[in-house]
Amino acid sequence: MTSTVRLQNEADTARAGLSTALDDLRNSVTTTALTNGAMTFAKKGSSAVARAAIDRAMASPLAAMLIGAGLSC
Repeated sequence: MTSTVRLQNEADTARAGLSTALDDLRNSVTTTALTNGAMTFAKKGSSAVARAAIDRAMASPLAAMLIGAGLSC
């Protein structure tokens, strides 16, 4: 196998792994965010939910971008 073919195969494998990891992260964060958001809203009202969403997005900008990308699709 030539080095170009080997590198292409490695890139394809890495790309597939990254895609799976991002899907898992998106699903996990979405479920967690919805559950926590509903609990917070029930306890403290809408301003607390907004604050919690902002805090979560600031703590994990990559997750926030993934969720946003999922919502726009």
